[in-house]
Amino acid sequence: MPVTGKTISYKRVIENVYRNFRFNYDLDHMDALEWIGSLMGLLGVPITLEDKIACIVIEDFKGKLPDDMHSIVQTARMTGPNGDSNPDTSNPDKVNLTPMRWSTNKFHSKFHCARTDFECAGSITYVTNQNFIKTNFENGKVAMAYKAIPTDEDGFPAIPDNESWIKAFETEIAYRIATILFIQDNMRGDKFQWFERERDWYVAQARNRSLIPDIPKMESDKADWVRYIPKVNSYNEFFANMQMPEQRYNYNSAK
Repeated sequence: MPVTGKTISYKRVIENVYRNFRFNYDLDHMDALEWIGSLMGLLGVPITLEDKIACIVIEDFKGKLPDDMHSIVQTARMTGPNGDSNPDTSNPDKVNLTPMRWSTNKFHSKFHCARTDFECAGSITYVTNQNFIKTNFENGKVAMAYKAIPTDEDGFPAIPDNESWIKAFETEIAYRIATILFIQDNMRGDKFQWFERERDWYVAQARNRSLIPDIPKMESDKADWVRYIPKVNSYNEFFANMQMPEQRYNYNSAK
């Protein structure tokens, strides 16, 4: 069964670990949260991540990336109706979005002596490094759609409400505890190997289940792949209508 996008508290996983394994080990919830977040980030399955949009202020060619960002989906420069580089983002109707592309120009930030050199007129680009997005315009605002690890009201990682994922996190935490006990010579090697196999099995199962699309996603993917006329410039439209069928007209029969 595909993951639906619903989430539950991590506490259910902790309860399962206590109930099913009964370790002689004092489990710190913060350690468990670190292990859960690490597994979600490591696998990076899109359906288990949360879709977010951030408004990033650009000053001196750079802006701070969101702290909870896992991966970038799309990026756009925000301008006002008259080309204002500092639009009022509280009113979406007065904000224009211009798609940005990843820069392949090593001088894209224009930090060089002659402004006429290495210029690419009409192209808005960016790169990311060291927790910053760096653009080829000096000041303004950027809208960034990105994937983030979902969190609950307390800011802790939220668990996909799916039995495969619940079991994957449960066995991941059990495996981490078993690793500590094994290193401390408090667990036999054959028992440790059992925990390792269980973790590998359920993590693989959860990831594979999450990659199975539901019916609406399958229909959109099908409509995208069976197009007669490819949309080679979809980046300029934020890929909004890739799954929409093209309109074909028979002009000869209309005459």
